[in-house]
Amino acid sequence: MPAPTSLTFDRLLAAGYFPEVLPPCFSTDTFGQAFSAGKNPPNDFVSSSVVPKTSKCARYNQARVSGMRRLFSIPNPVHFYRLAKCFFANWPAIAAQASRSPISLSKPLLSGGKRCFRPKVNFRDRPAHRAHVRSTARFILRGDIARFFPSIYTHSIPWAFHTKVVAKADHSPALFGNALDKHFRDLQDGQTIGIPIGQDISRVIAEAVLSYVEEEMGIKKWPFGIRCIDDYEIGFLDSTEAGEFRHRLEHALAEFELALNPLKTAILPLPQLLIDRWDAELRRFDFGPALSFATDEDEEDEAESTAATPAAHRLFAPRPKREQLLLFSTRPLNCRLSTATKPF
Repeated sequence: MPAPTSLTFDRLLAAGYFPEVLPPCFSTDTFGQAFSAGKNPPNDFVSSSVVPKTSKCARYNQARVSGMRRLFSIPNPVHFYRLAKCFFANWPAIAAQASRSPISLSKPLLSGGKRCFRPKVNFRDRPAHRAHVRSTARFILRGDIARFFPSIYTHSIPWAFHTKVVAKADHSPALFGNALDKHFRDLQDGQTIGIPIGQDISRVIAEAVLSYVEEEMGIKKWPFGIRCIDDYEIGFLDSTEAGEFRHRLEHALAEFELALNPLKTAILPLPQLLIDRWDAELRRFDFGPALSFATDEDEEDEAESTAATPAAHRLFAPRPKREQLLLFSTRPLNCRLSTATKPF
């Protein structure tokens, strides 16, 4: 499916509701179809004395390399419907703000693949952009925001769209940012701290918030820095300048109740590895048809992203054989076995 030229409400429900990490057997296609154009929703989805005013998200967690679990959210369908309705009604203004950052690689673009939105730059092409940042720098400021999605203050959402001064003076639903704030709180049991992780709407709103933070910092054009979701990498000619920028960034984030992660934020002298060695080696392998679990929609997402990426940035194209991948995956085990059998 080619990338759509406009957002549709049923697409937002069908391809932007469940976290993409859920097994493929879990789908919201029929949920989207139930609210396609011309179909009236059940009364309880609009307003109801039966449905509680707030709800709690169901939780789904995924294993991480560190052994910790990554937590995702599945909102109540009624409250998510209401959030999606507000989001869809104000999509032009939301899209404009979410696309305003001059350094973001994760600006949301409409997708014809399995998700409603995709990032501007595909994950595999990000090293090329990082290399460009480093090409004229001597130091880089690398950092990310601590617990980004769980830390977003819902009252700051209207600040991003209407400015902080205006939003603080007017708490009425006449400002659509206030309506978004309320809907996010409704599907989180009334909580004002954090937004659900896994929904496309959350990603777009998070992008809009950080775009506003960068506007407040005065970043109009920055040719030697990038941000991907909440990960920053900015190039500088000296460490003092990098330190000053870090201070400004910390101050701007604090205005939104956000903070840099001290364990992942550092000013580093160049050169540094663009990607880990194991990552670079693995990128030389192709997960071909014999081992691929990709769907046609996955390939469409990849095709859309590739078409929008300059040829010079497509660094990792080689396609190896199935036997090579099996050899790569079993080699660490073979090394451990051979070491264990050697006498001391």
